[in-house]
Amino acid sequence: MIVDINDRKLAEQEIRLKNEQLSLINAEKDKLFSIISHDLRSPVNGFLSLSSLLIDELERLKTDQVREIAASLFHSASKVNDLLNDLLEWSRLQRGLTLFDPVLLDFKLVADECIDSVFEQAQAKKINISTDIPSGLSLVADSHMVQIVLRNLLSNAIKFTPKNGKVKLTAQMENEFVTRVSVSDNGIGINPDLQNKLFKINEKAGRKGTDGEPSTGLGLLLCMEFVEKHNGKIWVESDEGKGSTFSFTLRTK
Repeated sequence: MIVDINDRKLAEQEIRLKNEQLSLINAEKDKLFSIISHDLRSPVNGFLSLSSLLIDELERLKTDQVREIAASLFHSASKVNDLLNDLLEWSRLQRGLTLFDPVLLDFKLVADECIDSVFEQAQAKKINISTDIPSGLSLVADSHMVQIVLRNLLSNAIKFTPKNGKVKLTAQMENEFVTRVSVSDNGIGINPDLQNKLFKINEKAGRKGTDGEPSTGLGLLLCMEFVEKHNGKIWVESDEGKGSTFSFTLRTK
């Protein structure tokens, strides 16, 4: 007797696919809840505490003390702003609302804009940012997505590099069709176990920077999604205690 089991196999494959999709959705939900309940709550609490201190003690505070509190308020507000921007981008991406519009870009101009955006963060830790980008290098890419990738990688490099450290942004043509972009630092590096958790929604990959800066790992997930939108790949090479290099590829033509 011959039994046709094709239908059963197809049903099992569909069930397996649905289960994988459900697991991914649950991981995304857990990630967002974790960020909102912990990573977002912490700087907001700091903001509230410092604001309360100003209200209660303003008349007794010296100018230098007020300036110090104002700097802390700005720091907390910046962290909240960066996190909210990442959450917004992630939300738009998951709902299919992020437009993908690749055009021919002057990569040096895009890179310079991204370096300008993290200049104050680097200056606060006296970190030098250098570049090695071929003159006239053009890439086919979505400008908004590439800027988010570069800003996240540069910001992370600064975050995990001690004061007076170095960060370098390079671009190198692998062939006439593909260019590799890399952000390197001489910071604290990443141990092998944590490296395996990067770029995975269901893993906790966040850790504090060298000055206690918060990190959720959401920025790297955005980087991966945007690079893959370009049919590129992203990866990390790192030696703990010596630094890290995050690289990704984009089309040259």
